[in-house]
Amino acid sequence: MKRILILLALAALLAPGWALAEGNINFILGGRGLDDDYWRPAEDHGVFGINFDFGKDAWPVNIAIGLYGSGGTEDVVGGCLRCGPPPQLPGAVIESMIGELSLGVLWRPETDQRFRPYLGGGVAFLDAEKSSSRGFIGASQDDQSSGLYVNGGLAWRIGRSFNVGLDARLVTGTDVTIFDEKGDADYFQLGVLLGYGW
Repeated sequence: MKRILILLALAALLAPGWALAEGNINFILGGRGLDDDYWRPAEDHGVFGINFDFGKDAWPVNIAIGLYGSGGTEDVVGGCLRCGPPPQLPGAVIESMIGELSLGVLWRPETDQRFRPYLGGGVAFLDAEKSSSRGFIGASQDDQSSGLYVNGGLAWRIGRSFNVGLDARLVTGTDVTIFDEKGDADYFQLGVLLGYGW
């Protein structure tokens, strides 16, 4: 959590320069798949994210900052005692959530076309949580990890400022321990992109 706060403070310090730089703010809405064995039955997440990238004409790449949140929920009907923790008794509701802050670079080839591909990568800091509840009884644990991410996509510039497109993202190299069970928070994600460029 301290690392996330440090990166948020860094983003705030850089904010005054954003108005003078070229860049984009894009919103991502899509789906995310986690490891089936470790996260089931709630391994499929809906995700919402915000990506900022900014830079100068002379820079080969832009600085990129991302904020993401994802979650999945599944009702346990017949019970799944062999699925691993948390306890998955009949009637329980299993939830998993991941919050993420990333810092990296984004490369956009120089083009005057409306279709604009991009490719990026950097470091991601994640807070992953599992929970199980049944009525008023529940259990929840979380753990933090860092990893590496790569992302890429294609954006279409509408008019002078609006972006519409597709985005793909992969996070790897994470390591978490929740309910005394070791696993990871690695994922692959696909989403639609809507945003504004200046």
